Parts: sequence; C-alpha cells; structure tokens
Amino acid sequence: MAAIFPYAPAQRSALKEDANLWDKLNFNVFTTKRENPRTWRAYYWGVYTHAASYTFKVGKRGIQGKGVGAGLSLGFTAPLYGYRQNYIDLEMGGSFGLFYTSYDIFEYDAESDCYPKIADKCKGGHLIPFPIITDLRIAFVYRFVSVKDKYKQSVVRRIDRINEKRNLQNQKINAMRARIDSISKAYNRQGQPLPDSLLNRDEQREWQKMQQEELERKLAQEQEKLRQHIMDSLQIHPSDSVPLTKDQEKAIRKALKEYKEEQERQEELRQKQEQEAPAEETPEAPDTPEPEATEASLPGKRKMNVV
Repeated sequence: MAAIFPYAPAQRSALKEDANLWDKLNFNVFTTKRENPRTWRAYYWGVYTHAASYTFKVGKRGIQGKGVGAGLSLGFTAPLYGYRQNYIDLEMGGSFGLFYTSYDIFEYDAESDCYPKIADKCKGGHLIPFPIITDLRIAFVYRFVSVKDKYKQSVVRRIDRINEKRNLQNQKINAMRARIDSISKAYNRQGQPLPDSLLNRDEQREWQKMQQEELERKLAQEQEKLRQHIMDSLQIHPSDSVPLTKDQEKAIRKALKEYKEEQERQEELRQKQEQEAPAEETPEAPDTPEPEATEASLPGKRKMNVV
C-alpha cells in the first residue's frame, strides 16, 4: 500500500535553453525552487513485508541465513525525459524496518578446502533489536504514462471535490443568512430585537458572525472616513493612475498616530476631571411646620354665624 503526496515548490528562475544534462537533472529532480512549480512531482510512502535468504563473507568468516521483515518504504519520483508517447522518470527511495532472522557462521578451512560451520557462533531465530536498512533505490523508470500525467488527474479530482464541498457549504450559509436577515428586518420594523428562540444553534452562531461583520464594516468605514479627512487636510488627492508616494503614506500614518494620541489625551483628561470634581450635594427639602388645627377643620365641627 502507498500514498502519494504532490509537491509544490517555491519560486526560482527558469531553466536555461542551453542547460546541460546535470543542470536539467538538478532542476527537474533535486531543486525545490523554480519559476514554474512542478506540482506533479510526487513523494510516496508505504509499508512492506519481505522474506530473504542471504550469504555474505567479510574476511575469513562468512554468514549465511534466512529471515523475514517488515517496515516503511519511502521515496519520490519525477519526470526526467519525455518522448512523443512514452516517458522516462527518475525514482529514488529506500526502505528500513525490523528483521527476524537465524544464521550460521562459517569459516574457510584451507586443509579441507571448505567452509565448515562454527557451532558456538551460530544463532537461532531472533529479532534484531534495531531498524535496519533493507534497500536503497535509484532507478530510471520507463513509463507509458508519466508521473506528471498520472497524478495530475488525481489532483484535479481532489480540487474539484473540495470546490464542490465549499460551494454547497456557501449555498447553505447564504440561505441561512437570507432567512436570518428577513426575520431581523421584520422585527426591526416593529422596533424589537431579534429573539434567539426563532433561531437554531447554527443560525445563532451565524447571526453572531453577521453582527460581528457589521461591526467590523462600520469600524472600517469610520477608519476610511478619518483617513480621507486627513488626506483632504494634507491636500493629498490620489487617483487610480497616480498612487500615493512613500512620503505621502508616511505623512498620513503620522497624522493618524497624532490624532489617536490626541483622542487618548482628551479621554484621560475627561476621566481625571470626573474623578477630581466634587460630588454635587443635593439640597434637602426644608422642614415645613404642620398647620394648626382649627375648629372649622376638625371633623364634626361647623362654623356658626352669630346674629
């Protein structure tokens, strides 16, 4: 099994027309920066298992054994040369992993002219306690379909799936926002805020985003108005054909900074005055004496006229 990862390098100057073989090899395979990125150059990785029978001799003694192993294989492939129909690609990679083996040690015997085993040096089945390099690969691969065409289609399909998913999500968000906007306008005409009970959880999150976007839009408009006011005060009038110079941009930034500092000073002064100003005492209402009770005001009494 294997998984392919496309690679998109950064920018660099293009390959010269009279480049030699080493320059072409270096440009197409080893470099990571170029003017026209090769998105079809691919790295790959996968897992592997293998069985091996080996014999090798170093000096007077040799080793002969069998084993099985498993590990990780990785590398990359890139187009090197193209014909009208077929292609030659360069592939480089390697494999490493664990190895379970048993082996015999033998040594050359000059008297018998053979290689007898050394019994006390032989070892039965055991797992090598560290990863070993299984193979290193450098190959020129003749392909009927080059890697640049083979994986270009998969990349295009993946991009199409991503765009389709994004379009469906945008359609869902637009429909949700249209519903929220219609409900909000209806309640605004009545002078009432939009109740959260009419929105589900996703719509509530989207409504919060809409409010945040509206706030950011208003702040951006205020900043733009302030910037335009400062440009008018500095008699700077840019146009599409005549952009702002560096000195003009510097003057605008300086004026904005001074305006912000002045606003902060005024705010600090206002807060200081509020803290230093004594609290105004509210005058208490004077005590008014209660009116004395008269006979006419008493209940059950009437004023009598004397004749």
